[in-house]
Amino acid sequence: MHKYSLQKKIFILSLFFMLIPLIAFTAFNIFSSVKKVEENYRSSLIFGMKKIGSVTEMVFDDIDEASLFILVDPDIKKFLKGQTGSEHAYESSVQMGKIYNSLNYLKNTNDSIQSLQIAGKNGQILANGYFPQNITDKDWEKARQLNGQSYWDVEESEGIVDGALEKRIYQCRLLRNPDNTQETIGLVKVYLNTSALKELFLTAR
Repeated sequence: MHKYSLQKKIFILSLFFMLIPLIAFTAFNIFSSVKKVEENYRSSLIFGMKKIGSVTEMVFDDIDEASLFILVDPDIKKFLKGQTGSEHAYESSVQMGKIYNSLNYLKNTNDSIQSLQIAGKNGQILANGYFPQNITDKDWEKARQLNGQSYWDVEESEGIVDGALEKRIYQCRLLRNPDNTQETIGLVKVYLNTSALKELFLTAR
């Protein structure tokens, strides 16, 4: 009887010593697998964030360039400087048509732009796209404080279609006379096309 009891103890002890490395090996594999999954997830998250940051920077740079490209157009410069007035209605309408075409060109060649609005120093405003004309005194004041540097902001207003409150992201800046950079000739407000930005984010993931 004592012999069988001893054999049983030896068997249990042997089994115990056999299971210890097996359990340790299994635990190590599980830990390594979890750690590897965490590292892969972290790397994927960092990579995605970098791509989103790169896309955002590209979009903002595009809009920055578009807001400055406005000054290259001679018809827009005349409008901003208050030189588009004409005694003849036909000539005036042709001039304004050219300016609208230039604004539409900038909008249609850049998916990131929803709408462009420009205001001349004579207070006259032109806009294209979905949004109404809404360059405000607050826009002028903030742009003057930045002395020609662009800034980004968000505004909330009623939608044209359903009247629901909508948040819109926009860039605003003063426009200087290229021939005399000390002279302010207008202000530009460019609204970001958030739908296009979301699509870029989805493709960047």
